[in-house]
Amino acid sequence: MLGLLQSLQDPCFFCAGHCCPLVNKLWNCSVGKPTVHTSISYERFTNCYKHFHQLDPEVTKWVYDKFVAQLQTSIREEISEIKEEGNLEAVLNSLDKIVEEGKAHGEPAWRPSGIPEKDLCSVMAPYFLQQRNTLCHRVQKQEAKNQELADAVLAGRRQVEEMQQQVQALRQAWQALHKEQTELLSVLRAPE
Repeated sequence: MLGLLQSLQDPCFFCAGHCCPLVNKLWNCSVGKPTVHTSISYERFTNCYKHFHQLDPEVTKWVYDKFVAQLQTSIREEISEIKEEGNLEAVLNSLDKIVEEGKAHGEPAWRPSGIPEKDLCSVMAPYFLQQRNTLCHRVQKQEAKNQELADAVLAGRRQVEEMQQQVQALRQAWQALHKEQTELLSVLRAPE
C-alpha cells in the first residue's frame, strides 16, 4: 500500500497510461485483509457479541472469520459489478489514450477560468468571428453576382430601347412610304 501511495504522488504516474491498473490496485488494496481488519477488528467484533464470545470463543472466532471472508467476497463482487456496468476498463483506457494524445499535442489544454461568461466568450467569440467572416465573404460574392445581373438587366434595357427606336424609325419610314404610295396612287388615279 505504501508503494501505491508513493506512485500516486509521482505526477508522471498518471501520464504514463496507468489509470486502469491504478484503479484495480486501489480496489484490491481496499478489499485486502489489512484494510478490512483495521475497520472491523476482532476485538470490536467480540465487544458487540460479548455473550456469545464468553460462551464459546472458538465459534465467535469462526463466525468472525466467515463474516470477514463474506464481506471481502461481497465487496469484490460489488466492485466487479460496478466495473462491468460502467464499462470502467474501456473508459479508463480511453482516458489513458486522451492523456497520451494531450502530451503529444504540446500546448496546454483549455481550462475554465471560473467565470462562465468569460469562458463562453473565449470559446464562442472565435467561432462567431469565423462565421462573420464567412458570411461577409458570401455577401460580397452575392453582391458581385447581383451587380453582374443588374448590369445585364441594364444592358438588356438598352438593347430594348435601341430596338424600340429602330422599330419606331422603321414604323415612321413605313408610314412615310405608305403615305408616299397613297399619294402616288391618288395622283395616278386622279387623271382618270
